[in-house]
Amino acid sequence: MKYVILASLFALPIASYAQQSNVITFKGQVDDVTCTVTVNGTESTPIILLQTAKTSNLAAAGNTAMPTEFDLQLTDCGAAKTATAQLVGNNVTTNGNLGNTGTATNVSIQIVDNGTPITFVGSTAVEAGKDTALASGSGTIPLVAQYYAEATGVTAGTVQATMQYAVTYK
Repeated sequence: MKYVILASLFALPIASYAQQSNVITFKGQVDDVTCTVTVNGTESTPIILLQTAKTSNLAAAGNTAMPTEFDLQLTDCGAAKTATAQLVGNNVTTNGNLGNTGTATNVSIQIVDNGTPITFVGSTAVEAGKDTALASGSGTIPLVAQYYAEATGVTAGTVQATMQYAVTYK
């Protein structure tokens, strides 16, 4: 009887670990076609520099400032005819923008695809540049990044946000 009680005591901590949210999810895709992807000509850890915005340009919630164009350039795509970018925000605001991890407050980064703001939802991928034509194995998905006032009272400081991307091909 002592062994059953002792075994039960050791099983309790394991059961509590099983119910914690310590799950790592891996996602990917295998395809017969891939491209070399660069962002504004940079293949590794690209940085998009936005011009400095005035707080007065972001005075009201929903105001935007300093749109900055950037491109996902696709090369060496082989036989693929079209490509679509899948974007995931790493820190998404309630308004669906890329959350600021810098020192400025009430401001985020909004991504625009073909004149339409992208609304990120948690860690769900959203499409951009849907079915971009590839000519001779190359193409470009143009996007825009701009400051977005999440609320009134944007304060001065640094702004930094990140997103991940993947490209699917047809």
